[in-house]
This record gives sequence, C-alpha cells and structure tokens, in this order.
Amino acid sequence: MTRRRLIFMLLIIALRARAQMVWVPVTGKADLYPSEQAAVDSMVDSFISTLTASPEFHEVGTAIQIEAREPGDFGMPPQTSGGSYSEPNLSGEVSPQITEAATHLAIQRARERIQLQLPRANISVSENPAPVSRVTKSTRVNVGPGPNVSITQSEIIPINVTFGIALGDVEQFESSTASGYRGRIRGELNHGGIKNPFEARFIDKPWVNDWATFAGTQLPGAWVTGRSTEPSVSESQAISSAYQNAAKQLAGRVMASFNGSASRLSPQALINQIANQLRSRGTADRFVQRIDRPPHGALWRAAVLIPANDESLSHLAPSVAVSQQQPNTSSRQFGSVLALALVILLLYLFLNVVTKGYFTWQLRVGALAVVLIAVFMFMVAVFFAHVRITPAPMITTDHVQLNQWQN
Repeated sequence: MTRRRLIFMLLIIALRARAQMVWVPVTGKADLYPSEQAAVDSMVDSFISTLTASPEFHEVGTAIQIEAREPGDFGMPPQTSGGSYSEPNLSGEVSPQITEAATHLAIQRARERIQLQLPRANISVSENPAPVSRVTKSTRVNVGPGPNVSITQSEIIPINVTFGIALGDVEQFESSTASGYRGRIRGELNHGGIKNPFEARFIDKPWVNDWATFAGTQLPGAWVTGRSTEPSVSESQAISSAYQNAAKQLAGRVMASFNGSASRLSPQALINQIANQLRSRGTADRFVQRIDRPPHGALWRAAVLIPANDESLSHLAPSVAVSQQQPNTSSRQFGSVLALALVILLLYLFLNVVTKGYFTWQLRVGALAVVLIAVFMFMVAVFFAHVRITPAPMITTDHVQLNQWQN
C-alpha cells in the first residue's frame, strides 16, 4: 500500500510539472527585460501601437527611418572610455565599441520588427547619429514592348516617421549562467512633431526567455527553472510562485531519494518544504520583472534558476526530511508533557491520601507550579525548533546591480 501511494504521489507531481512552464503573456512595459532583443521588441510594439492609433497614419506611402542617436541626446551619461570590472560570479568589459555593437544589434532588430508589422511602409536605417531627411526609393519601369527595355526611376520620399534609438551604460559580461549585454535602451517615436519616449533596462539571461538555447549548452538535467505561472500583484508573491514551480519539478526526484519514508506526506506539503529550502540556499540565479500597465497598476513576474544535479539534490533531500520530521517531534514533546501532568496528578492524589488532607493547598500549589514549568519548557523547545528550520532570506545581487544603472 505504501509503494502504491508513493507511485500515485509521484504521478500527481509529474503531471503538474511535466514541462517547463512559461509566463502568461502580459501587455505593458517592464522595468527590466531578460535580453536586449526582448527590450527592443517591447519598444517597437509600443511605438507601432501608438503610430497606428493615429487617425492621420496610412501605412502605404509612409516613410519610416530608424536612427542611431547619441546617448547624450536622451540624457544618458557619455560612453565610458573602456575597461573591465569584476563582481561576485560576474566578469565583464565596457567600451565604446561594445556600446556600438549593441546599438547595431538593436537597430537591426527594430527594423525586422517594424517591417514585420508594417510590410507596406518604406523603411530605412541610418546608423549615423546625424539623421537624414528623406528616403530614395528605386523602381524599374518598362518603356517598350521588348522584355529587356526598361529604365530605373528614383523617387524621393520625405521622412514623416522616425524611430530614434540609443543605448547607454552597456556592459558585456559573462557568468556561469548567462552572458551577453546588459544596459539600458532609450527610444523616441517622432510622428507629426509629437514625440513619444521609451526607456527600459535589460540584462541577457537566456535561461529566462530562451530555455532551449540555454539548455543546449548545459549538461542534460543540470538545471531547473521555476517561473511564476501567473502575474502577481507583489514582488514577494511572484518570487514565492516561482519557487513553488521549481519545487514541483524537483519533488519527484526528492521523494524518490527518501525510499518511501516520506509516503505519509501530502504532495503539497512536500512541495512547500522543498520551496522553503530552495529559497534559503538553493538558487543559482534569479530574475524579477515589474510590468507597468497604466492605469491599472503594476504586475510582477519572477524566475529562478535551480541546480538540479545529483550533488545538489543530495544536499536538499536531508534538509527536507529533517523539516518533515519536525511536526512528529512536536507531537512527541506534547505527549510527554501530558504524561508528566498525569504523573503529577497521580502523585498529588497519593500524597494527599497519605497526609490525610493536611497539606492539600500546599500540594495543589506545588503540582500546579510543576505543570506550568513543564508547559513553559515545551513552548521554548517548540520555538527554538521552529527557528532552526525557518529559511533565511535569500540575498541576490540583481537589484543591487540594477540600482547602479539608475541616474
């Protein structure tokens, strides 16, 4: 019966976490993106939505130019002269060439995204910070009956929409779990003299939004990523949801290591204990994103990267087993207190009979004092046992690094 219950619990856990869960799409602008490409896509989508909502906009015949801007044009500090830096588990480099390369990638991605959404518009790119004011469009026109009789005509199309893009604070970094660029992007849509700005920060973490690529560069089964499966109204709620998601994926392997000793536990109780242990000391990387949706307010999403190799799980399973034994320990302590109280009551009755009732009140006071002392000792033992298994708050460097990018 125990073996069947164990198998049943494993099936429940496997069905609830049979694949890496993905985030539910949410509209709005985020404060941080898991890649430069994701930041550019969000910016372009925001600009296109604003542009197409204008009554004067007509896709056919519209000339759109994507321009590289200097960081100073958007109020960002000038580019650093270059150098390297080192942080815990992170090394990288900064230079104008790195910013230039990241800006080139952003402009090319923006062009692809705009062309996809506005295929009938005329799109040009100027990576020279000094913008041009017109686009040259060439077409071939047949001028005779013969198949080879044609000329090329050039048409000057005035620019009426511009996308200005600039990158600042760009660093190229590498760590054990991610590599690429981090920095911030600022853009500006100029249509009919009306300017709409955009700003966002990004840090390339492929394990967040490109799991297939990340997993392809790692050993099979080396990592598990937990994601908040639904947008949350607070940062702490999103982080808790992400750890719950990771715990569901690891519960089957952790339970198997108990060899059936944890079969008395419910699946959710086991998942909760694993999530607590992961939060306290089992995280390799973390990503938290706030999504602003005026006028509805902000939503939060989180993702955590958890090592899932045998060595990591071998340290996790004993901690969970100890935590699971705590309720039974408390029950035994409570039972001991009840037994002690019963012994004291019987001893009081015996002494009261022997003394023929002459010391009734003294015996009652003494018995009550002993019982109160026993109850106090029980409460102290439970308190310290709870403190020992309460997970310590997790400290990460994501928000510390993010604050360094702000003005």
